[in-house]
Amino acid sequence: MNPNENIRVLNVFGQLNRGGAELRTIQALPWAKAENVRVDFCALSGKAGELDPEVETAGGRVYPIRLDWRFPVRFRNLLRTNRYDVVHSHVHFASGLILALAALCGVPNRICHFRSSADGRRPGAWTKFRNWGLKSLIDLSATRILAVSENALQAAWRPDWESDDRCRVLYNGVDVGELDARRVAGHRATIRARYGIGGRDRLIVHVGRFGSPKNQEFLVEVLAAMATDHEPTSMILVGRHSESQLNSVRTLAAKRGVLDRLVIAGEQPCPGRYLDAADLMIFPSLWEGMPGAVLEALSRGLPVLASDLPCIREIEASVPGLQTLALERGHTTWASIAENLLSLKDARPKSGTSFIPRGSDFDINISNNRLVDEWKRSPGGLRTPHTPN
Repeated sequence: MNPNENIRVLNVFGQLNRGGAELRTIQALPWAKAENVRVDFCALSGKAGELDPEVETAGGRVYPIRLDWRFPVRFRNLLRTNRYDVVHSHVHFASGLILALAALCGVPNRICHFRSSADGRRPGAWTKFRNWGLKSLIDLSATRILAVSENALQAAWRPDWESDDRCRVLYNGVDVGELDARRVAGHRATIRARYGIGGRDRLIVHVGRFGSPKNQEFLVEVLAAMATDHEPTSMILVGRHSESQLNSVRTLAAKRGVLDRLVIAGEQPCPGRYLDAADLMIFPSLWEGMPGAVLEALSRGLPVLASDLPCIREIEASVPGLQTLALERGHTTWASIAENLLSLKDARPKSGTSFIPRGSDFDINISNNRLVDEWKRSPGGLRTPHTPN
């Protein structure tokens, strides 16, 4: 360890791949370094991740420790060897086990961070019992309980979370600086040319990992329901997928007769370029914690039509350019609303002006400073870093 580093933080994830929570945490590393905070990561999959090099470039390390019967001993050894001041766990209810071990090892600051309103598991009897036990461990072990939205705290922790003084909402942040108009125009031309989409054609985009929460099948139904006799309309889906998920979406698109208007771009290192190329984002998720893709779209001046989820309404309350709609209204109504929004595309500023104002809760500078403050906080409040030996 560098003797000039005053506070040592260990973040715990499943694996450091390109997910919203992982990217949002790694983007805060320059802010942490400026405050003499060293940030390491533990990967419970026991495997290397795509983002490992970014952690190492920022001066941290990634420790792959598989969550198996040997994990408690190996994790304890890691904590004792590196003498962490903070363990910050991002693995939903499994954080109970992580933070209990951290408490036993004397780590003073133990943070549970809820990144979603649900863990995606079926609520069977065993799952409910297991979650009860893990939440009890969180209650006993956590010195701080964070979430990406009020809804995530209500759903994952408890409805009266405001009565627990450990709880705090920490919104995800995005870069809301001025966008280069020529760069935006360049991205628009490049992406459209790559997939044979005309410059005046209407283009809808969705960014998100394929799977049931993101509801890609609903997107195909919306595209099929949209009128095609006015202007050509295409849709690009950006996000990681398995072969079976790809085949499922392609099969449905072929059945609905829109396969020729659907582009599945897969996972992309720079999804922002696809946002710049589009006229509208549609985001029909079944559940979310705080969708970073929606914030990214709004930060680039791209209008969004999204599910009427509580966390998305939290964005809608303070950021223009976002319209919510209940999934129960059906894909035909979604298609009609999308048509209306697309009809306004020519009235939008060409410069890609951000819908998200500087200094808001969703500004990256605000969110990252707040996250680093959490790492510098002792159970009794914001602390002065200890003097290294």
